[in-house]
Amino acid sequence: MSKWLVMIVVIISIVAIISGRTYYQNKLSNISTDAQASISNDTNTKQGLEESEAFDDLPEGTEEDSELSFLTKNLPEEMTSLINQKYEANELIKVATFGSRALVDSQDEEVTPWPELLEENLNEVYGQKLFQVETFSYGYNSSTDVILNNEHVEAATNQPDILIIESFNWNDNNSQVHFSTGFDNILMIKEAFKSENPDTIVIIQPSHPIPSNYYPGQVDDFLQLAIERGLTVIDHWEKWPGIDDEELLTYVSDWMPTQAGHELWSDVVASQFYGE
Repeated sequence: MSKWLVMIVVIISIVAIISGRTYYQNKLSNISTDAQASISNDTNTKQGLEESEAFDDLPEGTEEDSELSFLTKNLPEEMTSLINQKYEANELIKVATFGSRALVDSQDEEVTPWPELLEENLNEVYGQKLFQVETFSYGYNSSTDVILNNEHVEAATNQPDILIIESFNWNDNNSQVHFSTGFDNILMIKEAFKSENPDTIVIIQPSHPIPSNYYPGQVDDFLQLAIERGLTVIDHWEKWPGIDDEELLTYVSDWMPTQAGHELWSDVVASQFYGE
C-alpha cells in the first residue's frame, strides 16, 4: 500500500512540475510578445510624429506650387513666367481669341464654341479661376476687311496677356485674299496688340480644316511662312481627320465646326497651356 502511495505522490509531483514549467514558458512568451508589440507601436508612433512634423515644416502652398510647376514644366519660358506671376498674385490671365465666325456659335446650333471650352478646360486643369477668355469674332470678314475697318486697333485696347489669332484662312480663301497678303494682315494685327501691351504673348493658328481643293495648300503655305518668320504657331490640323477622310464630316458641317469640332479644337489649344 505504501509503495502505491509513493508512486502516486511521485506522479503528482512530476505532473505539477511539468504544468508549472509550461505555465512559466507561456508567461515568458506573452511578456516577450507584449514587449515587441510595445516597441513596434512606439517606433510607428515616433515615425508618424516625425513625418507629421516634417509635413508641418513644409512652406505653405508647397503642394500647390509643386502641381503648378508640373503643369508648366514644358512650356516656353515667357508662358511659364506669366502663369506663375498671375498665380502668385491671384490675378486673372486675360486671353483674347481673335478671328472669324469659327470662334462662335455662328449658325445658332447651340454649340459651345472652342474659346468658351478653352476657358473651362484651363480653369479645371489649374484648379481655380485663373484664365479669362474673351472672343473677338468678325463673321465673314476677311483679314483685309478687319484691317481696313481698324477692328484690330479697337480690340487691342483690351491689352490681353495672351492673344490667340485664328488667321482668317477660310474667309480669305472665299474673298480671294492671297495667303501672303493674309499673312501681312496677321502681322499688322499682332503689332497692334503689341503696341498696346508689349508683353502680350501672341499665338497664331490656322482656321479649321474644310474639304476643299485649294484651301489646304493655302493653309500649308501660310503656316510655312509663319514658321519661317519665327512666330509661335499651333498647327491643330494635325489632330483633325484628313481632308479626304469621311470622318472629318463629324467635325465640320456647312463649312463650320460641329460641337465635336469645337471640342477637338479646344483640346489642342488647351494642351499648349499645360505642357503636353
